[in-house]
Amino acid sequence: MLTASILFGIMAFMAKVLSFYLPAAEIVFIRFFVGLTGLILILVIGKIKLDLKNKPLLIFRGLVGGAAITCYFKAISMIPLSDAVLLSFTYPIFATLFASFWLKEELKSGAFFALLTAFVGIYLIIQPEFTNLNFGYNYALFSAILAGMAVVSIRELRKYDNSWGITLSLMIGGTIFGSLFSINKIIIPSANLLMLGIAMAIIATIAQLLLTYAYKYCNVVEGGTISMFTIVVSVALAILFLGETLSTTFVLGAILIVGSIVYLLHSHPGEIIK
Repeated sequence: MLTASILFGIMAFMAKVLSFYLPAAEIVFIRFFVGLTGLILILVIGKIKLDLKNKPLLIFRGLVGGAAITCYFKAISMIPLSDAVLLSFTYPIFATLFASFWLKEELKSGAFFALLTAFVGIYLIIQPEFTNLNFGYNYALFSAILAGMAVVSIRELRKYDNSWGITLSLMIGGTIFGSLFSINKIIIPSANLLMLGIAMAIIATIAQLLLTYAYKYCNVVEGGTISMFTIVVSVALAILFLGETLSTTFVLGAILIVGSIVYLLHSHPGEIIK
């Protein structure tokens, strides 16, 4: 799980570097098409078996998950990497809310305070100037909201389908969104950019598979808490190589958000499963 978190942080950094030269949707397409190709190869050689049962919900999960990653990469291309990654990781907040409405999960005492605290942290990160909104922050929040929907759908899907089928649905959904939104804005990448994009996709796919594997052996509280390390890796790389700096409001907002998420993971582990 720790290795997966580190790789996801590296993936976010590589996506940011690619966004200087390629449209976000094209980066999404590369990320998922390479992953989908690898997954199909594994399927063809018989290393995994699929038994797709709840097809409507798999389609929903794939489309919502693909849309979430598309918004995430769009945010990465428009705002500081630190802000984009941190805001995207607020998905457990929205997963908790969706689970209470969709799955009729009862919110335990303290959850409302944690949610309110997290939203205060989000406000500190965004610091909206309502006369001049940066839509990159909107994309980051949309990513978190959609990821929250996807997480709740995974909770339901695990009653019927295995992790391979759920992962395949994400790969297909992401490839669809990446191709649809990049078809009119394709930039032919140089050989170096193409290699960087393929490397990013391979790293992301390995991280996704490690994440799936890890949840066989660690519970949601452990896995969800450890996954927060992605934020640390992304912020460190942004500071070291992109010249980003951390403001006092960012640090305070990050403490409020991460603290609230860790609390929710411990008090509502079922709702926030990734």
